[in-house]
Amino acid sequence: MNFRVKAPALIVLCLAMLGITGPVPTVQAPIEQPRMVKDTARGIFVLIKGDLVGQDVNLSLKNWTNPNTTGLRIRTVWDKVEPKEGAYDFSHFEQGLQLAHAKSKLLAISVSVGNNAPSWVYGEGAQGLRLTWSNGEAMMFPLPWDPVFKAKYSELVREMGARYDSDPALSYVVISGLGRDVETFFTSNAKDTAAFDQAGGLTAWEQAAKDMIDLYADAFPTTPIVFALGKPTTDPAGIETVKRVVDYGKEMYSDRFGIMSNALSAQSSSDYWINATINENMDVIRTGYQLVSPAVTQARMKGSLRAAMDIGVRFGAEFLEIYDMDTDNSANAQDLQEINQTLLNHIK
Repeated sequence: MNFRVKAPALIVLCLAMLGITGPVPTVQAPIEQPRMVKDTARGIFVLIKGDLVGQDVNLSLKNWTNPNTTGLRIRTVWDKVEPKEGAYDFSHFEQGLQLAHAKSKLLAISVSVGNNAPSWVYGEGAQGLRLTWSNGEAMMFPLPWDPVFKAKYSELVREMGARYDSDPALSYVVISGLGRDVETFFTSNAKDTAAFDQAGGLTAWEQAAKDMIDLYADAFPTTPIVFALGKPTTDPAGIETVKRVVDYGKEMYSDRFGIMSNALSAQSSSDYWINATINENMDVIRTGYQLVSPAVTQARMKGSLRAAMDIGVRFGAEFLEIYDMDTDNSANAQDLQEINQTLLNHIK
C-alpha cells in the first residue's frame, strides 16, 4: 500500500526513534521582507557627454559639487561596455558611483544599443536592419525581437542589475534596446518602415518592448526603470502601440515604472502625444524630461532654459535632465535652485 506521512507525524516519529518525546516544536516559516523601491528619481540631473568608443569622458567636473542639482545622468554604449562577449567594462559607471557617494549626489544610467550594438552580436547570429541615420548614412540596428539579440542583451542588463541595483546612489535606469538610440524611435522614412514591417513590424516590436520592460524590472527590483518615449515607425499606429506598452508597464510595475521625453524645449506643446501621455500618467508613475539641447542651441531650444524648465514642471515632471553647459552657467544658478527644489517637493 502506498501512503505518505504528513510532515508533523514524520517529525514525531523521528524524534521518538531518537528517544525524544514531548510536544513537537513549532517551525516558524521565514517572513519575506517587503521590497523597498527607491524613491529618489526627483530633481535636476546633469546630462553629461556620452561615454563612447574612443571617447573617454572625464567625470571629475564641478557638476558633482553643484548645490542646485540632485544628481547626474551618465550614458554609455553597448560596444563600449562589452567589446567582447562577457568581457564587461563598467569603469564609467564605477567611477560615477564612487563620485556620487563621495559628493552626496545621485546617479541615473543608461546603455544605448541601436547602431552601438557590438559587432560580435551579429557574428553570433543576431538579425538587424540597415536603416538611414539622421545624417543620411545607412547603419545596422538589431531587431529588438530577434532571439539572439534578446539573449545577449539580457545578459548585459542582468549583469548591470546584479552590480548596481542595491546601490543607494543609483536613482533610476533608462531602458534601451528598442530604437535607434535610447528612445524608442526606430524608423524615420517609408522605405525603412516597409523593411521593418516585413521583418515583424509593430506587433513584434510591441511584444519585444513588453519583454524589455520585464527584463529591466527583473534585473532592477528596487530601482525605478524609465521608458524614453518615441514612435517606433512612421506608421501612425506606432503611437497607440507605445501607449499600450506604457499601460503594460504601469499595470505590471507601477511602483517603479516611469516614462520620459527627450525633447523638452521652451515651446513644447501639451498637445504633442508624448507630452500628453506623460501628463496623463503623472499621478501614477514616475515621469521626467530631458532638454532637447543646451539652451545656447536656440534653433532647437526656442527660448530660455527657465521657460523650458517651467514647462517641464507644468507637464508633470518629477525629474529634469539638463545639459552640463547649462548647469555650469552661473547665470542659471537661481533658476536651477528653484526648479530643483520644486521637483524635490513633487510627491505623488
